[in-house]
Amino acid sequence: MKDSSTALAYEGETIEWARAEKSHGAQKPAASGSLGSIPKEAAFTDAVAFQKATESYARKASTRLPDSTTLAIATDNLIFRAMRLPSTDPDEIAAMALTQMEKDAPLAMEEMVSAYEVLATDEASSLVLAVCAPIATVEQAAAIVGLKPERVERVDARILGILPLLVNAEALLNTHREIILAEEGSSVTLVIIESGLPVLIRSLGPIMAISGSLMLQTVKISLIQTEIDHGPSAVTQLIALSDSNDSIRAAAATAEQLGCPFKAVSPRSLPTTAFGNALRSISGSPLNLFPDAWQTMLKENQFKRIFRTAILVGAAIWLLLIGWLYGWPTFVDQRIKKLNADVTRLAPAESKVNDVRNRIKIIEAYSDRTFSPMEALLEVAINQPQGIDLSAYRYNGTKKQVLIEGRSRVPTLVYDFMDQLKTSRLFGEVKLTSGPTFNRNLGVNVFELNIDFKTPTDKERTTP
Repeated sequence: MKDSSTALAYEGETIEWARAEKSHGAQKPAASGSLGSIPKEAAFTDAVAFQKATESYARKASTRLPDSTTLAIATDNLIFRAMRLPSTDPDEIAAMALTQMEKDAPLAMEEMVSAYEVLATDEASSLVLAVCAPIATVEQAAAIVGLKPERVERVDARILGILPLLVNAEALLNTHREIILAEEGSSVTLVIIESGLPVLIRSLGPIMAISGSLMLQTVKISLIQTEIDHGPSAVTQLIALSDSNDSIRAAAATAEQLGCPFKAVSPRSLPTTAFGNALRSISGSPLNLFPDAWQTMLKENQFKRIFRTAILVGAAIWLLLIGWLYGWPTFVDQRIKKLNADVTRLAPAESKVNDVRNRIKIIEAYSDRTFSPMEALLEVAINQPQGIDLSAYRYNGTKKQVLIEGRSRVPTLVYDFMDQLKTSRLFGEVKLTSGPTFNRNLGVNVFELNIDFKTPTDKERTTP
């Protein structure tokens, strides 16, 4: 389902439009208005002036409508049939509905457009409302307001937009059989409702031509047909949706003859019919009198757009390929020349910068006392266990080594000393080059250790 939709419907000599929106589970009119009076040929002295007025009206109306619009056709241009079909299969229903509409169509089916929607289903059958109209009628309705096929979302029946409005206004009881005599412009439409569903829809003709006796006769015949198709049922009420006093009096007399309650509802008390048709689009109504010729044209236009896009994309790729094959080597050569020129231009400055960097490195090397003799001796003393005495300390800055000679009464302290030195932040490998050996003259164990300074790699490895 959609969240919003716009529809337009013919209201006599004017065209009304309305936009419906779904908000917080409720459907409400967002905006509505009139597209003004439709130009009438009788009001112009010649055909040229009428043509210009019609084109001007279509241009103005087209600019006020969105890109997607539901177009509602008046009932006097449509033929309806509600039928009970012995199937629930969508393909079978479509075939049977088309067959039935062929019997009612006044023209060859090639000149007609038909559609249907399923009103209700049970285990073995479906109640279907089918409708057909001349293709020329649909095309003319779209042309009046300047709607091209790609801007038509759906083609609906105007009378079907009235029913949701009556339901929302609680005018319909949705029980048993109800009769609606609805004013559509200058015509009257008869609708018979069975438990809330339209089972018969037909136009009675112009309002001025309908007398009370003619209306009564037509309603009685329609009720007989409804009983034949859908079984007998009591008439709950008759509703006259009209502002015409003549129509209301004729409808009231008809209700009196039928012996059922009568209710008059003013169309001005309800939202515009276009709003009802927009509600049907929001709810996803499948009924759509969209001509097949329009579908074919839209597919052809889509194919043309895709073809043009493919041509443009292919041309762009071809130009890029040509540019790459011929332009890229030239660009690379120019780039190389520019970089070489930049290197030549920046060479003196680069030399100065490198000289400064070298001086800084020399200064840092002389300033860095990390591996000086005193720092190394301090690190040895910090890690020297109790019971170890140093007898000699030699520092070799070139080889980055320290040689230690020492004495200990306990040999194992020498190995503890080595383990401690391995944890030093300055020293790397610690090697026992001699001992621990017991010296009888001194009465102690003597040893020699060779300690290497840590390399930069060793320092990075131990840095957390």
